[in-house]
Amino acid sequence: IATHLSVGGIFTVERNWFGPSATPSASFHSCCHNNDVLFFRGNVVSGQSCLVRPGVMLLAGISGEISHNIFANNLNAHIGVLYPFQETRIWIHHNVFRGNETLNPGYGSVMTTGPDAFQRFDSNLVNDNAGPTIAYLDIYHTVIDARNNWWGDASGPFHPTLNPQG
Repeated sequence: IATHLSVGGIFTVERNWFGPSATPSASFHSCCHNNDVLFFRGNVVSGQSCLVRPGVMLLAGISGEISHNIFANNLNAHIGVLYPFQETRIWIHHNVFRGNETLNPGYGSVMTTGPDAFQRFDSNLVNDNAGPTIAYLDIYHTVIDARNNWWGDASGPFHPTLNPQG
């Protein structure tokens, strides 16, 4: 199972297009030493069909930022576009997430967090995605602060108890 790009260490990935792939796996895999740093900026990730591995971007044990990207029309069997886990500390800001979908309604179409993920998610445009947009794996309860994003309406995102009118 191949990926478009697999990195470790300190990396900047800027102004690239990650389009449809011939393999049904993650486009981007960053792993796993807790001192790896990723700056993923100004990229377009569109038309991915990740039907084997979870997520378009697996983010394991890294820090850094994901900013000023467009994530559009990606389809995932599991997890969603972003999958931070394993002590990932990443700032996700000023991105567009539009038209993404996961085939498993228990996961977020934009992001699902796993164990020990501590991400900031703010100043993004998140709309027209299928199903829940942000979630966590049931066995790893995680607080996800998703304030200060645009959700396609001033009422904000739907949450059954915290924002039932969203």
